[in-house]
Amino acid sequence: MLCKPSIFKLLLAAFIGALLSFNADADAKDTEQLTAKYKKLADGPSAELVKHKLREAFGGEEALQGLRSFEAKLTISAPQEPIKSSRSFYSFARKTIAKQDADGSLSMLKGQHAIKLVNENVIRLSRKEVKGLAGNMKLNFFYLLRNKHLKLIGPLDIAEHPNESWWIFKLRKTQSPPIGVDLKSGQIRKLLFDDGSYVAESNYQKVSCGLNWPLNFTVFKGNSVQLEGEFSDIRINQSPSFETPLWFYP
Repeated sequence: MLCKPSIFKLLLAAFIGALLSFNADADAKDTEQLTAKYKKLADGPSAELVKHKLREAFGGEEALQGLRSFEAKLTISAPQEPIKSSRSFYSFARKTIAKQDADGSLSMLKGQHAIKLVNENVIRLSRKEVKGLAGNMKLNFFYLLRNKHLKLIGPLDIAEHPNESWWIFKLRKTQSPPIGVDLKSGQIRKLLFDDGSYVAESNYQKVSCGLNWPLNFTVFKGNSVQLEGEFSDIRINQSPSFETPLWFYP
C-alpha cells in the first residue's frame, strides 16, 4: 500500500520548489518579467551602496574573499511534524557540493560526477536532484556576496513589507527571489515568493574567520508558521566533516 506524503514533506517540497524556481537559467527576459511584477521605486539607495552594506554585514570584503568553503548542519521542523536534519558542504573554490542526510546517504556533485551513496550502493542523481543541490549553493548568501560579478536590481516596490529595502540578486544566470535588506544593519531579513509566503532570517552570529551568518529562519504563509530552520556546527574553510571519496575531496 502506498503511503501518502506527510504534511512536512509537502511543505518542505513547496519551500524548496519556490527557491529553485528562481534558480533557472535567467536571461534578460526573465529579469524583465520579474521586475514588471515588482515595480522599481523611483527613489532609494544605489545598488553599490546596498552591496557594500550587505558585504559588511556578513563580515566584510576581505573575509568574504578569503572564504573557500562552507559546511553546516541544518535542522528543519514544522508544526506537529518530526524534526529533520542534514549536513551540507559547499566548496566555492572547487565548485563541489555534498549533502549528508540523517539516514547516512550522501549526495555529491563535482564536474560530471552526480551520485548518491546509499548503504555503499551508488545511484545516479536525477536532474531534479542535481538542480536542487546546485541551487542550494547558488542561492547561498556567502556564495552570492563573495562574487564580484553580483548585480542588484532594485529597489523594488513591495508595499506588503515596507520595513525592508527589496532587491533581486543576479549572478550570471542565477536570479534570486526578491530579498529584503535592513538598510541600517545591512542584514538580509526576508526572501519573498510568488505565492506571498516568505522566509524571515534572524539571529545573526559570528561563525568563523570574521564572518557572520543568520542561524535561524522561519517560513511564513500569512501569519502562519510553515517551517523553521536552524543552522549549527558551521565550519569555514575546512575539509568535509563526513567521509567522502578521494575523487570528491582528495
